[in-house]
Amino acid sequence: AARERFAAGVRAALLAHPGRRLAIVTHGTVLTLFLAQQNGLAAEPFWRSLGMPALARATLPDFRIVELIARVE
Repeated sequence: AARERFAAGVRAALLAHPGRRLAIVTHGTVLTLFLAQQNGLAAEPFWRSLGMPALARATLPDFRIVELIARVE
C-alpha cells in the first residue's frame, strides 16, 4: 500500500511539472519498494544495501536506476 501511495505521488509530481527534473525525498523503505519493483530487484537485499542517507537517480518514464549512491558520506 505504501509503494502504491508513493507511486501515485510521484506520478502526480511529474504531471504537475512536465519536462522538469525533480528531487523526491522519502524514507528508505518506500524508496526500496518503489525502485525494486521498477527495476526487478529483490527488495530486502536492496534495502539492506542502502545507508542513511542514500540517493538514487532514475530515468523517466520507467524509473530505471542509472545511479545509486548507497551511502552518502
